[in-house]
Amino acid sequence: MRIKVKYMLWLREKIGIEQEEFKLDRETTLENLVRMIILKHREAEKYLSNIFSDNNPFIILVNGRPGRKNYILKDNDLVTILPPVSGG
Repeated sequence: MRIKVKYMLWLREKIGIEQEEFKLDRETTLENLVRMIILKHREAEKYLSNIFSDNNPFIILVNGRPGRKNYILKDNDLVTILPPVSGG
């Protein structure tokens, strides 16, 4: 199973890539995928470790729709992680 992950805005700069693909040999949840991302990109841990908490301003989408932590990923899903934007 292949899952594409796209990092947006300043998160892309922190991680150092725009997108990547994870090859999974079994079903997994969106929450487990985020854990895999954190293990691979330790510099993102402080941003992503609480991504599913109510007060986290990050948006995580699966195929353009809001993602829930217990969502079971499917082959060719596109996960987009959008950090908060500020400025004026």
